[in-house]
Amino acid sequence: MSSRPIRSESQVLADRLQESIHSIGSLAEILSEDIAYEGSEPGPRLTPGGQASIHFAILTISRCAQEDLIALLDDLQVPA
Repeated sequence: MSSRPIRSESQVLADRLQESIHSIGSLAEILSEDIAYEGSEPGPRLTPGGQASIHFAILTISRCAQEDLIALLDDLQVPA
C-alpha cells in the first residue's frame, strides 16, 4: 500500500488558484484567436452566444479564484 503525501489546505488552495488562472488564460486565448479571424475567410467562428458563454465562464472562474486567494492569504496569515 503506497502512502500519499498529506497536502495542507494552503497547498490545495494554491493548486486551485493556479488551475483557475490557467483556465482563464485558456479561455481568453480562445476569444483572442476568434477575434484574429474577424474579417478573414469564413470559417468556424464563435457565435455571440458562445462569446458570452466564455465571458461568463471567465467571470465565474475569476470570482472563485478571488475567494481561493483570500482563503489562501488567510490560511498563510498574511495581513490585509
